[in-house]
Formats: sequence, structure tokens, C-alpha cells
Amino acid sequence: MKLMGTISVVFALVLSSSAIVRGESFMTPEELMSTLVGKSLSGITTKGIPFTQTILAGKPGKKKGRIEGMQEGHSYESTWKIKGNRWCEAWPGGSDCWRLVKIDDNTVQAYRKKKKLDHVWTLKPVSN
Repeated sequence: MKLMGTISVVFALVLSSSAIVRGESFMTPEELMSTLVGKSLSGITTKGIPFTQTILAGKPGKKKGRIEGMQEGHSYESTWKIKGNRWCEAWPGGSDCWRLVKIDDNTVQAYRKKKKLDHVWTLKPVSN
């Protein structure tokens, strides 16, 4: 009986991270920096609201910076930083962190607390 319980726990842990099950891996801090910083990122919030934001670099060597965004016709500013292997953003009234999987050069999939978000984030070069 004890072996069956142990197997069940191991099986549940493997299934809890669908990125790992599919052979994908979460991005490292270096991959987060090179993939996101200096890009325009578009997506849909968990409330179904489209947004676009520009990820601006901070001081050289620092894993934090500013964000300039647009949502529902309103511009906003927020900040970003990398904590461990998580991409974190803070805005007036809130903050959140995600683990990201790079789908291709223009697409990342965000996971919040091991749960895959419904929509991917799309990346583009920033137009000057």
C-alpha cells in the first residue's frame, strides 16, 4: 500500500508541470533577458483584456527595468524584474510573477503557480 501512495504522489508531481511533461523547459534568467528585454510584448490578461507593452532595459548588468504599456486605450508604466527563474512585473495596485516557456522566437507561454495561462504572449522588435 505504501508503494502505491508513493507512486501516486510522484505521478501527480510529474503531471503538475505540463511544460516538463511536454519536454519543454522554463526559461533561465539569461534567456528571459535576451528574449524579452527591448521587445514589444502583446497578450491577453487573465480577465480577457488585450494589452501591448514595451520592455525597456534598466541599468547595464541589472535584471530589472521599466515597462511602457497600453491597455483599453490607456497608457501605463510599470516595472519588471527577474526573481530566480521568474519574470515579475509590478504596477500601481499589484504585481505578479510567471515562469515562461519559449515556444519560438516570437512566442512565449506563461505559467502562474504551475498553471499554464490561457493565452500566449507574442514578441516583436520595437519599432523606432
